[in-house]
Amino acid sequence: MSTFKRLEVKHQMNLFSWLWRNYVSFATALLIAILGFKGTAWFNIHQVRGADAQPFYLERASYERDQRDVLTMYSHTWFARSTDGRTAFIEDAGLTTHLPGKFPPTRKVTMPDTTSVWLLDNLGLKTSWPANTSREAETEVSVMRNHKPDCGIEQSVITARDQVAGQMTIRTVRDIDTVREVTEWYAPELGCQLLQSVTILKADGKVLLEGRLMKVEVGEPDGRLFDLGSAYSEVTATEFIASRLKTVGLEMDDETRRRAARLDRERSMPRRVTVPKER
Repeated sequence: MSTFKRLEVKHQMNLFSWLWRNYVSFATALLIAILGFKGTAWFNIHQVRGADAQPFYLERASYERDQRDVLTMYSHTWFARSTDGRTAFIEDAGLTTHLPGKFPPTRKVTMPDTTSVWLLDNLGLKTSWPANTSREAETEVSVMRNHKPDCGIEQSVITARDQVAGQMTIRTVRDIDTVREVTEWYAPELGCQLLQSVTILKADGKVLLEGRLMKVEVGEPDGRLFDLGSAYSEVTATEFIASRLKTVGLEMDDETRRRAARLDRERSMPRRVTVPKER
């Protein structure tokens, strides 16, 4: 969804405990993270050329250990890729926040030329990113063209190759810090998409966070996922974020406003980038 930025993308919510999400100031910062990053940890994947990826559709759910010491779902995501190279990412996030309402899902559609559109379907709003303005879109396009057997991942973190829901995956293990470790499974034939993950305490193996694969289907996904909202109102990134916050009774704080303004500047300033062509 990550905008789809540098390749050292971090799980936008995965490294925060449930305590932090009780604060309004964090909720606004979290919203920027949700809008700015896609929920996969391509922490060391390089941009490489490869054959066309298969069209596919998948669903994931993210869980965290809450104050009751129970794994609770905090995010539900959908990801799809069409035969012509379009991708769609939908995130229904912040499901465990203590807020006076629920954030509407955000849908992002990215084109092979790095044009991208963010949409709030519930509100009929969208904000468009021209080609070569969204780092998130550039990363998305580059990673979906990555079909080397090892996805360009650093060999030192690859521990095995496993079957997950009928897909051959690369299993990676890395330290988050001195006490936590994350294991992730990437599917090369699905454009190196992250299928599942688990974060544990190294001391006793206790699961802190888990990304569960709910469904994966190879084949052309539903075309409605890629709808660009022709009848929606076009707004700035600042208006987009403010509207989403308003649905849960929040207003933009100064830091969120500054970060949103930076996104608007990026949208108006195409950069010189080279995206490898598919072959």
